[in-house]
Amino acid sequence: MRTILISAALSFAFGYSACNFAIISTICDVAASRYLLYAILILVVLFVLILIPLERIANFEARRVFWPSHLCSRHVRTGFIIGWNVRSFTACIATIVSDIDLDALVRALGSLTSEPQFAAMNRICGVSPVVLGVAIVPFADGMTAQAVAESNTKLLSSRSLLEHKETANLWLTIEIKPTYIPFLESLHCCGYLYSHVSSEIIFYKQPDPRSFQFLSLDPLTLDISKINASGALFDAAISPKAAQRRTKSSMNHSRLYLSSSGRTVTDDMNINSSYTIEQAVHAKAKNLLRRRARSRSMSEAVRESAVDLSIKVRSKLAITVSMVWPRIQPFTIRPLMVILFVLRALVEFSLWVLNWRFPAWAFNGIAIKDMTTTGQQIDLRLQQACFWPWQYFMAKKRAWTNMSVTRAQYISFYNSMWLVANDIIIGVAFGSFLISNNQYMAEVLQRYVKGYTIDSISAVLEWLTSKNEYPAGLKLNPELNPFLGQLFKWLIELWADFIISLAPIVPVAINLIGLSGAFGATMALSLISDLLAFTTLHIYWFYMVAARIFHWQLTILYSLFNLFRGKKRNTLRHRIDSCDYDLDQLLLGTILFTLLTFLFPTIVVYYLTFALVSTGRRML
Repeated sequence: MRTILISAALSFAFGYSACNFAIISTICDVAASRYLLYAILILVVLFVLILIPLERIANFEARRVFWPSHLCSRHVRTGFIIGWNVRSFTACIATIVSDIDLDALVRALGSLTSEPQFAAMNRICGVSPVVLGVAIVPFADGMTAQAVAESNTKLLSSRSLLEHKETANLWLTIEIKPTYIPFLESLHCCGYLYSHVSSEIIFYKQPDPRSFQFLSLDPLTLDISKINASGALFDAAISPKAAQRRTKSSMNHSRLYLSSSGRTVTDDMNINSSYTIEQAVHAKAKNLLRRRARSRSMSEAVRESAVDLSIKVRSKLAITVSMVWPRIQPFTIRPLMVILFVLRALVEFSLWVLNWRFPAWAFNGIAIKDMTTTGQQIDLRLQQACFWPWQYFMAKKRAWTNMSVTRAQYISFYNSMWLVANDIIIGVAFGSFLISNNQYMAEVLQRYVKGYTIDSISAVLEWLTSKNEYPAGLKLNPELNPFLGQLFKWLIELWADFIISLAPIVPVAINLIGLSGAFGATMALSLISDLLAFTTLHIYWFYMVAARIFHWQLTILYSLFNLFRGKKRNTLRHRIDSCDYDLDQLLLGTILFTLLTFLFPTIVVYYLTFALVSTGRRML
């Protein structure tokens, strides 16, 4: 077909180029020019309407076979092909089974697909695995070419194979070349033979679900919060109808399409399930061969007797455990379940307490956990303790589905466990350092806290209240400035006495922080952060007092300024309206505005001072 297309394209190009040379001029002298134009138009129409559709049909009729790469080896022998007939003339191969009767293999596949695990897998894949055909290998280790040819001829001429070839929806005859490359020799569809057909052999590396390997054209979504929020995961409490609807939805969304060419490709679920099907089919085949073996060698007899003995021992142990377990179960499982239930109830109650919010008028309505860094860390650890068991069982429960959701749960679970393990390892080392150096760390903490949060602020207040110089070139109010300075100095002295009284218990607090390192370095750092926040709590109080005074004075100045303009704020309509004031109101407003204007620079200086100090505290 491609040769015809190339010939047609070259003919068209030659005819088009000939129009520009003397050949067409001679023809035009003999015939009318319009007839030549008609001929060219007819060629163009034939090319567009016939040749291009033929190419599309040729591409569409190409048979696609997805072939596992591990079957391209010298260990492959002639046998039957197991896989999925995904859609018309598209097959996904899982394995090749040798040395087994076709009818027995079909019965084994039927019993295999009826098992609950594989029945659920078939619902996800959309189709069940079947015998798709026969793979012919013209070579084999330890056999001559003539013996291999006779064996292959006997297999191909068997009655059961011919019957399946006539009745199967899809029957492939594939020959493995000496280069270990499969070649599609023929194809039967409902008894009709398609010989010398074009085919596409697509090789894939079989993913191992035990290592959570899978193939997908879609990127792996590791953000499981979106998956849980959208309800994509199966819930044990959902109804069977809802589960069926979700299964159909996952089947519809898991099919991959090539929209550019209009052709479909195989479902990635078939490829991801091929390993499981291969292992199960080979296990069934081995059991069948073992049952039908008439003569056995000494080694096989010893091996089978050992296997039978191990099976008997396991069965005896299972019977013993099944008899003893119901008697000891009430004394082991039930108390453990009660303990776990009590622990879960305590965790849920602790989470409720940590997430409880104050009223809007108290602490701005924040939650209890947001008041301290330690509270946030405890809340995170408790949530992880509640979420990890569910996430672990979810990943294990849905391992057979080979979906990216299971892999995302697996990756998220072990990533979080690895991070927590590293956190605990670092926390234990950090805690050991704190415990062994608690006295030195206590002295360093007290020295820095006294130097940077008490002495430095006292020096700033002394500079602001100094009578011999103007701080930063500003002339502060001589009455208000000493009052505010003495007020803050008195508060600092009270706080310094309080900190000194707590000095004996600082080493004990550092020891407790070191012990908390067993819960992770983040827990120890959270306690250190809260300890530093507590020792600098007076800075936050000073800032809040200065900010509140600044806000009050600024609000009063704004109101008095509106009084001069003859305006008044309408609190009901949230706007500024005109208002007529009396003379005494204007006089009183003028006096108050003058006083507050002269006091305002002093308030601004103290506000900026403690705002900068509070900013440094937050950065710390």
